[in-house]
Amino acid sequence: MTNLTEKEKLSHKKYMREVIPIAVIYMVMIFGSVYFLKDLKDTIWAYPLAIGPLIPLYFIIRSVVNFARRSDELMRKLYGESAVITLLIVIFSGLTYGLLMNVGLPQPDIFVAATIICPLYFIVFAILRRRYGIDGCGIY
Repeated sequence: MTNLTEKEKLSHKKYMREVIPIAVIYMVMIFGSVYFLKDLKDTIWAYPLAIGPLIPLYFIIRSVVNFARRSDELMRKLYGESAVITLLIVIFSGLTYGLLMNVGLPQPDIFVAATIICPLYFIVFAILRRRYGIDGCGIY
């Protein structure tokens, strides 16, 4: 387990206090959206109702950015380096798969591609933490 400074512990607590309620609101909005879309599918209200759950995601993104800004210089470097490496892997994989579509591979669903990016980022982040000699995987 990583030994955290008092500043890091406080930052993590603040982050969790911000994100957990927003995540609960997001889940309620997702289930509510799916439930009410059944009745409103052919109306103009279907569109705002379908994308309504994106509103809490803005606040989660803001919390993640603020958490990263409160981190020390090494952690900010790791966040950035992990993002760049993940982006390059995704670009290379996308180009490779795009070329292989010319020989018959099916077109992938965008949701499948999107769900690969987050785990890939955390794998890259964990590898970089080990490379820099930092204990743990970065999840407190």
